[in-house]
Amino acid sequence: MQWQQLLYYSYVTLTTLGYGDIVPVGFYAQAFAAFEAIIGTLYTVILLSRLVGLHASSQQVT
Repeated sequence: MQWQQLLYYSYVTLTTLGYGDIVPVGFYAQAFAAFEAIIGTLYTVILLSRLVGLHASSQQVT
């Protein structure tokens, strides 16, 4: 497997798109993919809540 395929799979997993064209086979690969999907979801939630918080706090000042 080339590094471009690994980067593509990692991006697809982090964004929770899950195309299914590359599949982890071993236990550790599956566990890492699940962990990476959870981190991708949490990152999105935390980023969105931070942006909403900044927007809400800027409206209170004016």
